[in-house]
Amino acid sequence: MRDRVQWLAVLLGAALFLAVTRGAVLDPRNTGWLLLHTDSATGYLGWEYFRRAPLAQLPFGANPEYGGAMASSVVFSDSIPLLAFLFKPFAGLLPARFQYFGLWLAACFALQALFSYKLLRRFSPNAWLALAGSAFFALAPVLLYRMLGHFALCGQWMLLAALCLYFAPRFASGRWTALLVTAVLVHFYLLVMVGGFWAADLWQRLWRREATWPRAAAALLAAAGATLAAMWLAGYFMVDAALANRGFGHYRMNLLALVDPNDAWSRLIPDVPGSAGEFEGFNYLGIGMLGLAVLVAARYLARRQPLATDRRALVPLVSLCVALTVLALSNVVALGTREVLAYEVPASVRPLTDLMRSSGRLFWPVYYLLYLGILVLVFRLFALRAALVLCVALLAAQVFDSAAGLASFRGQFGTLASSPLRAPMWAELGKRYRRLVYVLPRNAADSFGPWVALAASHGMAVNFGYFARVDSTRLAAARDELVGALLGYRLDPDSLYVFESRALWRIAAAQEQPDDVVGLLDGVRIIAPRLKQCAACDLRGLRDMWRERLDVYELGRRIRLGRDAAASSGPGGWSLTTEWGRWSQPSDAWLAFNLAEAPAGELLLTLEGRAFLSEGRRRQEVQVRVNGAEVQRLAYAFPEPQPQKRVTIPRALLARHGGRVLVHLHLRDTGSPGEPGWSNDQRPPVLGLTAITLSATP
Repeated sequence: MRDRVQWLAVLLGAALFLAVTRGAVLDPRNTGWLLLHTDSATGYLGWEYFRRAPLAQLPFGANPEYGGAMASSVVFSDSIPLLAFLFKPFAGLLPARFQYFGLWLAACFALQALFSYKLLRRFSPNAWLALAGSAFFALAPVLLYRMLGHFALCGQWMLLAALCLYFAPRFASGRWTALLVTAVLVHFYLLVMVGGFWAADLWQRLWRREATWPRAAAALLAAAGATLAAMWLAGYFMVDAALANRGFGHYRMNLLALVDPNDAWSRLIPDVPGSAGEFEGFNYLGIGMLGLAVLVAARYLARRQPLATDRRALVPLVSLCVALTVLALSNVVALGTREVLAYEVPASVRPLTDLMRSSGRLFWPVYYLLYLGILVLVFRLFALRAALVLCVALLAAQVFDSAAGLASFRGQFGTLASSPLRAPMWAELGKRYRRLVYVLPRNAADSFGPWVALAASHGMAVNFGYFARVDSTRLAAARDELVGALLGYRLDPDSLYVFESRALWRIAAAQEQPDDVVGLLDGVRIIAPRLKQCAACDLRGLRDMWRERLDVYELGRRIRLGRDAAASSGPGGWSLTTEWGRWSQPSDAWLAFNLAEAPAGELLLTLEGRAFLSEGRRRQEVQVRVNGAEVQRLAYAFPEPQPQKRVTIPRALLARHGGRVLVHLHLRDTGSPGEPGWSNDQRPPVLGLTAITLSATP
């Protein structure tokens, strides 16, 4: 009976998957739905590039053509390395477009139901009761929420498998090692959580004297060695610098997370307002599970029935739960919209907290232990029939209450992304060039999806993408190298250049060569080097392109940048325009001036505006570089007035570039937790300008 019901749990998980997704995502040739969300898009596109990488390479997970200087491995595109490694040897036999993410989601549902059934069966005298409880786990809001795009994190069944091992009669060193390796080949956060359960299990086995110290040491060495080897093979260590990213304290869990349905996940409980980053700490229990918790509490208080507990099993789990909850809440503890506690993270601990920046996720082991604890208490405090009726009724209530959230999947999984790149000429460009160069490359560009999809479909390498971690030093060097190439118009004839930055476009387009194609296609600024020399290319599509007027800047002319100003020669690639001026993009901004001729002497650049400062960011330093060389650093402070800033540009930087002046404003994030006045303001540094003037010095 037990084994048959176990297989029914697998079928239940599969049926719930089909009910939620309608099954269309199982078609491996159906890839359009993956491009709707940035997380799923980079996962799929990372796989498309990885399948073309050399089979005999070390590390095996290296993905050299996706990201250029940022390229690291299939790990950092969240492409689920476990499945990427499985399918890569057969890449030549697979369809031109192939995805395994639908299969992964189906497996996650089935395994979530299976392992939750196995776990509950250890505490339930009745298999059908355990099966009813497993449906709660398969429809847990924290699992469903990750189906909105971050599919690797749907592998939460591994946490349930870890709990099965924790409550097993004996310590299973080999199974723990296999589970840790599986977790590291899916997602790093899952490794951290599974690793926490593994450490707790080792603790309890030593306490129970079920494992000796030599055996525990051997298990530790085996698990650590296998996990580190898998990490190296997958390419975790290919990013050497800037692994630590600020975010701890922003991507946190709120104290009200267990009862906060986050907009669409409850008809009965209103959304609890919170900060923008708390979506990573989404841990809503669901109306059904909350109802069971209330009934269990009332029943226990009415009966005062003592519950048998084994502290040797309980203490390691409680200790783990306390540690993970502290990390999930972060160093800025919030109750709704109120910050009730903020403290400085010690410098010795900061590398860990920076690595765990999306700390709100770390509550998942506690979340599933709450599920387990509530259901086990239902099993023990209520008669069998009453417990079964309660589980089925409140599960139905939870499904009804979350109907809006469940309905959102129908739109996501039933909709195919459409590309804004519609001109037929893109196909010709894709056949002609080996690389697509995005100007300037940056991680997680808003529009990365269509470009990388276009490039992947034509076998073109790309110099940007969307990655969980990047090497900021290598990225900065690649950007500087590209800026130098554009200033000197040293373009690679095998690369198609696509410009996000209007300032850099102005500099490059002013140097157009006779055989190059320069213009706008589908509203996108491009330069196609030597395209007119291509005798085999069908250039009839060039009629779809149009030219952008390049004005010559007159020295001394003040350019206003407000919404009502006609600033055709103003900064390009900046973001929000307001009544008073323009805000830069985060961290970097560019200004371009095309002069009629090289100036005879020095120039003076006048910037009118202010940095975005507050109590949370009291200082801002701006590094000013002109034509690739640093010329000055500007300092802004809060709450002091911020007057005009003037920058002198030496003639030596101007002579070799004729009349082209490219100004790069790099906003250095100078706030750090050890400095006075610092707080958890996670907004990136930006600069607002009302006017700019480039003039000759007296």
